[in-house]
Amino acid sequence: MSNKPIGVFENQSVDLTDLDGQQLFRQVNLVGLESLLRDCPSLKLREGAALIEPGQANHVMYLVLVGSLHVYDDDPKGEPLAVVQAGECVGLMSLIDQLPCHVRIVAKQACRLLVIDEERFLALMNSSNAIARNVLSMVMQYLRGKNPGAPERGRLQQRLENNSNIDPVTGLYNQRWLDGVLERQIMRAATDRKPLSVLAIAVEGFSEFKKEFGDELADHALAVVGQVIAANVRPTDMLARHGSNHFIAVLPETDIPGAAVVAARIRETVAQTAIEIPGACRLPPLNVATGQVQMKAFVAARKLVDDAIDALRTRQSAKPLLAAAG
Repeated sequence: MSNKPIGVFENQSVDLTDLDGQQLFRQVNLVGLESLLRDCPSLKLREGAALIEPGQANHVMYLVLVGSLHVYDDDPKGEPLAVVQAGECVGLMSLIDQLPCHVRIVAKQACRLLVIDEERFLALMNSSNAIARNVLSMVMQYLRGKNPGAPERGRLQQRLENNSNIDPVTGLYNQRWLDGVLERQIMRAATDRKPLSVLAIAVEGFSEFKKEFGDELADHALAVVGQVIAANVRPTDMLARHGSNHFIAVLPETDIPGAAVVAARIRETVAQTAIEIPGACRLPPLNVATGQVQMKAFVAARKLVDDAIDALRTRQSAKPLLAAAG
């Protein structure tokens, strides 16, 4: 039995507007993920073609862009167990557990699917907290759907969104999450006697940018800056949005000189990144200011964040004086 779907692969670049709001990318800022999604192939299936067959190994996940799929226990002539509509994903569980598939999935009509391999799937989850949250929701829906008393589709997703620690504008963690994680990091640093630094980052001229371009473009620009910052900290660092135009990075096992290196890298990279509006326009880069502090004694999380913001404001206040002196 062939383990390849009967269809035609295409290597054309994916249009990000086709992905916006779909199951995997719900509340996700896609601009920062363009490099990961650009080379994803798409698969065209004719009506009745089998995408997955029982016993087949599967190492990719499919996102249905056009059309729909029928899921059968085995015989495709009977009633389908489920219907996978445009915007939904298939193949997630077999990608995760690496076990042979136990269902047959057939194109109900001509379909076009986005093909996401394992490496790219993991990279997307590491790059976006919102994608990781959506994957968790899909896994939980699948597991709960195997029980007779499973809640109706979508209720779990709504509950997760309502109780989320994710900032909907940037896709980063929010202040609520930051308070909890920073308290734990302070306790760990004090117990292990290792350095802990907090970096405050502010988008400069954000109010003026918002007045000139409007709320929607301002939110988009803030999301771009957030993704740039996220790409320039370590996987072990923690990043959250704080207030309207601030970000806070928690840097475990990092002293002040180390935090200064991170801050300089972030300032330089943000200043070199244009604000791309897909299919619309390209705006000039924004700039960010930074301030960092190192925990010297056991303190409350809010106090450490306030100290970092004070350091940021001190640095901003010193700029005009340094410019005048120069």
